[in-house]
Amino acid sequence: MAGFDYVRLVDDYIHLWSKRDQTRVTLSLSQCVGRRSMADLGEPQLSSDGFGIRWPDAIPPVAEYRLSQLLQAPTKGAKLNAVEMLPLASIAGIHPRYEQILSDAGVVEPLSPASPAITKDALTNYLSVYPLIVHRYRGRIYCCGNILGYRAAIALLDRELVVPVRIFAGRAGLLLDQLLTNELLTVPVIQASTPCPPLAIYRLWRWLQKIPGIQIPYPPMNSVAAFARWLRIDERKIRIEKNRGSGSE
Repeated sequence: MAGFDYVRLVDDYIHLWSKRDQTRVTLSLSQCVGRRSMADLGEPQLSSDGFGIRWPDAIPPVAEYRLSQLLQAPTKGAKLNAVEMLPLASIAGIHPRYEQILSDAGVVEPLSPASPAITKDALTNYLSVYPLIVHRYRGRIYCCGNILGYRAAIALLDRELVVPVRIFAGRAGLLLDQLLTNELLTVPVIQASTPCPPLAIYRLWRWLQKIPGIQIPYPPMNSVAAFARWLRIDERKIRIEKNRGSGSE
């Protein structure tokens, strides 16, 4: 796409617009500059190529935020191949990076039930519409997308059965982490019928913000109370779970 022509900061959100292809993008301020306040930054300006946000009046100075890699991620950068068929037995398990993120964030159990109560025929039909996303990592194939579907498949289907997959052809890094962020944060919230542990979501939300360039599917918030309001739950559900746990935030 062409570079942006217009940038404006409104209420902790950065709005960008490209006249040439009519593209509009909104980013949270924290995504670009961390915890810096609007008062310290002044008005943003675009770089000469339209793919960078500069803050010439910021005190102390702020590095230019480059948009190129972020904007390529949903299309070209996703690197998902066309659907193909693989034996279920050829998938070694859930991606190690998924388990690592859970562990580093202090979440030690899956966010959702491992085996939905559905028939084999219904599950096979579901996977034909929503194929598994897999990644070749260190000589083995792992599931990194539609993890709920994978858990159901290994619980209900024969291992020799071939299942539809899309292969993520990129390397381990930001784009893989973005796929796993969808699984860890976006999926549990979309599935309104499947309650997700609020503390687990809170911890993952905080930890994943440490990865530069990750698009977090929640607006910027700076307190447990604000997070609970956004999830429309009683904040005491998070605080009670924290008090029951052995660690601290």
